[in-house]
Amino acid sequence: MSILVIGGTGFIGSRIIRQLVQRGRQVVCLDAYPNTTAIRDVANKVKLVKGDVVFIDDILSVIKENNISAIVNLAYIMGAESDANPHLAIRVNVLGMDNVFEAARLAGVKRVIYPSSIAYHGLQSYLGDKVVSESDLGYLPVQTYSATKRLNEYMASKYSENYGMEIAGIRASIVYGHGRERGLTVWSSHFASNPAVGKKIVFPYPPSQKANIVYIDDIADMFVRLLLAPSVKHTIYLSGGHEVTLCDLAEVVKDLIPSADFRFEPSGKEIPLVYRIDSSRFEQEFGFKHLPLREAVKKHINEAREVAGLPALGWDS
Repeated sequence: MSILVIGGTGFIGSRIIRQLVQRGRQVVCLDAYPNTTAIRDVANKVKLVKGDVVFIDDILSVIKENNISAIVNLAYIMGAESDANPHLAIRVNVLGMDNVFEAARLAGVKRVIYPSSIAYHGLQSYLGDKVVSESDLGYLPVQTYSATKRLNEYMASKYSENYGMEIAGIRASIVYGHGRERGLTVWSSHFASNPAVGKKIVFPYPPSQKANIVYIDDIADMFVRLLLAPSVKHTIYLSGGHEVTLCDLAEVVKDLIPSADFRFEPSGKEIPLVYRIDSSRFEQEFGFKHLPLREAVKKHINEAREVAGLPALGWDS
């Protein structure tokens, strides 16, 4: 039996594939625009198929030809890009996700995992100091992206209820790590990757701006646990992570790279995401713990340095 990772050569998908291969799982990757360099270290252990979620036959054929037991769909148009091209966002984020659910139903695949987002909840300023959990309803969407995530969650619950499927999503916090180059929060890669190679980083927010961030390897681990678990108790989970100010992030990096050059350019707008998050549901069900912030940021920096051909920071730094 194989696991199908859709959008598997992207930022999160490639990490999921790597973790599945490390666990000895057979992996099939369906991707509209395959980036083979993203999985080059495990490419010989992965079957890569070119296909697009907007065409349900692409999904059905790869399921039927590869004895698929579970699916994770990472094919998605990100926040800023969704607002810039809402028609494409609806085709990929709504029709594409529903095609995955429907193809799984038709092929008899019960377990489907997908990324939702803390964008579901709207702005933290709507809530004051409230900590959100999975039971909290979202406010009016502030982006095309958040609207599509909310519809995904509704459709996932309908498929689970109507057809006895196990479809579960993770409302992911802002994902940070080396290699992210898309989305409204692309600074979550640059804040450590740029200083790692001697470049400055500009935050388009004040240093006091708060955010909830989750390390790329942690979120990949969470997806893998959902894919491989004997059973999944809930249809939605909050990833949580670390609640920080952007100044906090700058200080962590400066502690590791004293020469790091940070600039803040307040835009007058807040990050359109909540940051006070209760992620105890996932942590208790799966015995999960996030990497400490400093350790994760150091891994982020060292990955950027390795890609650039620079020596890693020592772990006593």
